[in-house]
Amino acid sequence: MEAVKGPTGLRQLLIGLGAYIQGTEVVTFGDAFEEYKTLQSKNSALLIPLISSAPLAIRGADRIDFVNGQVSNVVKELNIGGVNQSLLLDHRGHVQAEMSVLKHETDIFIAVENPGGVLVELGFNNHIVFDQVTVHNLESKMCTFSLQGKGATIILEGMGALPNQGYSYEGCIDGIEVLIYERARTASRGFDVHCKISDCEALLSGKFMEHVSLGGVDAIQIARVEAGIPSVATEARNGALPQEIELTKAVSFNKGCYLGQEIMARVDARARVNRGLAGVILEKPPCSGEYRVENQGRSVGWLGHVVEHPIIGLIGLAVLRHDFPSGSEGNVGDSRVRRVEIPFEISTRQKRF
Repeated sequence: MEAVKGPTGLRQLLIGLGAYIQGTEVVTFGDAFEEYKTLQSKNSALLIPLISSAPLAIRGADRIDFVNGQVSNVVKELNIGGVNQSLLLDHRGHVQAEMSVLKHETDIFIAVENPGGVLVELGFNNHIVFDQVTVHNLESKMCTFSLQGKGATIILEGMGALPNQGYSYEGCIDGIEVLIYERARTASRGFDVHCKISDCEALLSGKFMEHVSLGGVDAIQIARVEAGIPSVATEARNGALPQEIELTKAVSFNKGCYLGQEIMARVDARARVNRGLAGVILEKPPCSGEYRVENQGRSVGWLGHVVEHPIIGLIGLAVLRHDFPSGSEGNVGDSRVRRVEIPFEISTRQKRF
């Protein structure tokens, strides 16, 4: 078996396995609704290639202090093998990118969610002054998958590869070196899995796949929106505070200086923001480029990601003012929308338009 070489070789491998790739995402391996059903099974899980994820390694004597001063969560206090979710903020406290940060003995490993990789890499490099730090892009060597679904925990446990909470597992599956840590993208417990691109074909043809099906991001987006889990890529739009999109778990309010820290302290002192994450049911898909949510001509927030749910129809996440309560109706362009609580009630009784 000839090893897969680089991102292009990985794409070719996935296409050969039935992947439909649109832009930088593996959208589906055939039927997004069927892949969504796999997520609900207690004995199986979906393995989603995240070909647009940006893995970085930060090396050098000052790496811990440097990264700690760049991202919103604590890095210094992580133990070796410890991992957490963090954000890159701007000077206004607006979220620019989200990432997983893992502390190794000799480097800091960071997996940046699409599409924030370029921004994080550039921002880190621009902030190196006298720091003994180097930033290494691993996209040509490492691939990222996400294992999601009700059966994910049982599958990893059966293979002896289940990470302890807050830590990573670094070992072998089917003789292939993998890095695994918890990263829930649906209502169930989930994990991100990294391996060398050259090992991808072996991983996708080994025992690991006996209880795992390949899937695309469309299925995950349905489950993510259903569960009310935010994504910076779609819910942050042109600028949102972590508190507005329920990402405060990725923010430390106690550590020292980092970009956006002063704003985080002010918001924490006020103990409230005017907007928050919510669910919406839509009458029809908005026109391209339409995302402003209005109520009688007044802007009450913005629309994030929209999906066609197999049971409850057209739904989405939105960031809405708190004085536009659940049950209120508005519009996005010429499409009517109604605010509902998240997570969504998955029932045929859910009222549609």
